Amino acid sequence: MHQNFPRLVLGMKVKQLRLKLQLSLRELSDMTELSISYLNEIEKGKKYPKPEKLVVLAESLGVAYDDLVSTHLDDELNPLSEVLDSALIQKFPLDLFGITPNDVLQLLSQAPREAGALARTVVDITRNYDMGIENFFHAALRSFQELHANHFPEIELEAASFRKRTGELHTWHACSTALTELTGAEVTWLPEETSFQKLRSIWVPGSKPCLFLNRMLLDNQKAFVIAREIGYRVLGLDQRALTSPPIEVQTFDQVLNDFKASYFAGALLIDRLKLSKAMREFFSHDHWDAAMFSHLMHQFHATPEMFFYRLSQVLPEENGLERIHFLRFTSKDQSYYLTKELNMSDVGIPSGISLNEHFCRRWLSLQVIDLHRGGQTAPDIQISRFLDKPTQFLCISVARALVLQPDTWSSVTLGFQLDGATRRRIAFHNDKNIQQRVLGQTCERCPLSEEECTQRVAPPTKLNHRNRLIAQRRAVQEFLEKNRRPN
Repeated sequence: MHQNFPRLVLGMKVKQLRLKLQLSLRELSDMTELSISYLNEIEKGKKYPKPEKLVVLAESLGVAYDDLVSTHLDDELNPLSEVLDSALIQKFPLDLFGITPNDVLQLLSQAPREAGALARTVVDITRNYDMGIENFFHAALRSFQELHANHFPEIELEAASFRKRTGELHTWHACSTALTELTGAEVTWLPEETSFQKLRSIWVPGSKPCLFLNRMLLDNQKAFVIAREIGYRVLGLDQRALTSPPIEVQTFDQVLNDFKASYFAGALLIDRLKLSKAMREFFSHDHWDAAMFSHLMHQFHATPEMFFYRLSQVLPEENGLERIHFLRFTSKDQSYYLTKELNMSDVGIPSGISLNEHFCRRWLSLQVIDLHRGGQTAPDIQISRFLDKPTQFLCISVARALVLQPDTWSSVTLGFQLDGATRRRIAFHNDKNIQQRVLGQTCERCPLSEEECTQRVAPPTKLNHRNRLIAQRRAVQEFLEKNRRPN
């Protein structure tokens, strides 16, 4: 949007000056000999006239040429400078949602002072919750994925085409050979230094590129990292992170391209049609079988996260299971953090962004981490229902210790909203052996007493505060009615 800034400012100024002079577009057109449509495009920030036309405009509007073309705004419009020049507006991918900078301009210019105040409010909120522009980027990416049901046919086609040329790439050695043939890159190991311990890889571009891998990664993780590098090249994605995970996020294009390359890697390593067929057969069984589910993950040479996330890409499109959600939690020292989420159901699930509260310990995602700590490593299943919602979810979850952070545990969960489609397609949804639980969001918001829930780890402070406000509001209302004076 930065390159559009002069056009947007000029458009606001022309419209402001025209309205102050009480001129219609037709009247200004007659004065300047510029067409009404052209003037309209200028006011919308879509056109920037040549100098000779700007001179005529300035004279007709009664201002100096330099004042008209300056990007400095007067007192009335000045609050918009902060909005238009903010990182949120400059970097946010408006076009991803069919919104142009001009749309923003038209909306904000109706009430510039209020818009400026709104922008400052948003900035204050992001500071208070320690949210950077990257949080907005990732939120935009999630919305983009949900808008497309997390399925991108063009990437699927590119991955299938590449696999057809190379054959199945089941090992990281096969992926390494394919990457070298494609890019000339060497694949080697990262130095065993403290600074690199938590990095999966570093890509060094150049005429002789090199991919440095963390040797501690599992073989299927190495394959995924290499397959993602293939994705960057095949999809022509230049703006990208050079480290995995990224050390910093600079633009939304980087976030989007990293996602596309990762999607390509999953599609390359786990064939869409084979996975769909295998899951259709698995879902046809009357009873939940944890061992069979584990076998499926091994059959596709995938880590739990690779497998679950690939399911979120394939099942909505290929198996008709559209209302699903994906959650990834990490845990260290008995603290739990929601680090990745994708919700394609029609029920809002609790979000973990900047939430300084304690997640309900009844969530399967947290239970499997505790079970894994105790030595139980099998996938688990649960039918969940939130206290304040009638909708049920069939949730499958797996936990593991992180390879690069041995003191940290991770779980991934795929939840299927129990609607008609799920009941028809997952035969074991009514397996009597599946545990059913009613969940809260966080302990701080939960109305259950200690007798009703023995897993509470924090008092219901948010709920108590809300109840106090309700009681106070009711008392004030009763007081007003009792002491109302006759007119």
